[in-house]
Amino acid sequence: MTPEQQAAADRWQAFLDKIEERLEAIVAEADAGIKGIAAAHPHEILPILNALSGLDHRVRQLLKRIEEVWDGKAGRAFGGSNRGIEMKEESTLRFNHRWQKARTTWLADIARAAHQDGLKELEEPVDCSGCGAPIPRQVTGSTISITCEYCNAVNQVAPPAALRNFFHYGVDHLAEEAALEMRHETERLRLRIETWQRANSWAPVPSDHRQKWEAMQRAHLQRQANEKARLLGRPVNQDWVESRMKLSVAHEF
Repeated sequence: MTPEQQAAADRWQAFLDKIEERLEAIVAEADAGIKGIAAAHPHEILPILNALSGLDHRVRQLLKRIEEVWDGKAGRAFGGSNRGIEMKEESTLRFNHRWQKARTTWLADIARAAHQDGLKELEEPVDCSGCGAPIPRQVTGSTISITCEYCNAVNQVAPPAALRNFFHYGVDHLAEEAALEMRHETERLRLRIETWQRANSWAPVPSDHRQKWEAMQRAHLQRQANEKARLLGRPVNQDWVESRMKLSVAHEF
């Protein structure tokens, strides 16, 4: 780069660093807020999702600011150099990964708490509707029929609210958390491939690069599916993996 372009890169990096610092401030501020909402509304996901929706808007505004500054003077300052847009894309990816990590961790922590609370509630049996004998409860997220061993009455036994919520949404959040770093590594590889393409006049992606990306993408999807199956105690939904993989390949290449 020319001295002028290097100066532009220094200014641009300083701006991008400030945006990432502002994101860290949002995460730090939100951490206590999200935990407070979870404590005030145990096992209710809607208040959490409403709070996250507001935070998502603030985060999107920061990303929008990056694009506005780039489309203004910043982009033109680099002349014919690709370095500026590469810096923008690297920073944007770090930014998105940091926010995804924060969101996923909050939701996964809430899911873990719901699971623990639900298991504690299961220790208290329900009374048979026929004879009043105690009926042991089972680990499930749905209402099930249990026949009393004493009077043969069929009881409709609902799970604790915490356990129901864990199975309805918590397992997805925990599965996403389990595969998140693999997903991020796959996205970092995709950015490196795109950077190579830009430097080579948007040449087709070499087959070995594409094969590596596809292998990593499949691995992260498989990890997510495997974890969900483990938590649910069910077979792995391989059709989900294949359908997501097909969409991913079509979108990226």
